[in-house]
Amino acid sequence: MVKGWNYMKPMLEITNLSFSYSEETEVLKNLDFTLNEKEILCIKGPNGAGKTTFLKILCGLIRINSCNLKYMGQKNKLRNIKDDIAYVPSDPYLYTKLTGMENLELICDIWKEDKKKFMLTSMELANFFNLEEDLNTYVEDYSLGMKHKLYLIGMLSRNTKIIIMDEPLTALDIQSQNIAIKMFHEYVQLNKSIIFVSHINDLITRLATKELNLVNGRFYD
Repeated sequence: MVKGWNYMKPMLEITNLSFSYSEETEVLKNLDFTLNEKEILCIKGPNGAGKTTFLKILCGLIRINSCNLKYMGQKNKLRNIKDDIAYVPSDPYLYTKLTGMENLELICDIWKEDKKKFMLTSMELANFFNLEEDLNTYVEDYSLGMKHKLYLIGMLSRNTKIIIMDEPLTALDIQSQNIAIKMFHEYVQLNKSIIFVSHINDLITRLATKELNLVNGRFYD
């Protein structure tokens, strides 16, 4: 081994992944993909390239017939690893007729998290994002930025190995963006990983440790 060379341990390896919305529209074509531990991977590509589709496949929101997959070095299936993945969409999934706290409790219950640990982490993150005093307010009265903060808090409070984000942080103020970016870099130091899609060059520069381009259904460096 060359001195100073750090081996990147694969966390998620996928080969031969294909997906079509119809016989005429093949979005992903025998795609190969590797996500390493401690990696913050940005997926770039033109509109309609299939970036969001790929993220939703990884999260189980879009089903595929089959692909070859290894998770933590072992053969597995996407449906078996969904509990280890936190997904942050471009539009957060929240119930507007519930309070911020009730939404967090619902996220905790849905994913069967340890409630004491989940809520303790959520309160710490709410304090960092200056959202603590708004948790008893109904989400319908939240600004767009507050909704994104709340959902991000919920996902960061879960016990997962991978966070997947679609156009993250665009609705947050600069201070909150800085806090989130610091948290993401701390998250991956725990042998975890992040995948995100973004078209904002400044965010990509500050957050990503690796970039891939999705073009014509395949990934390119």
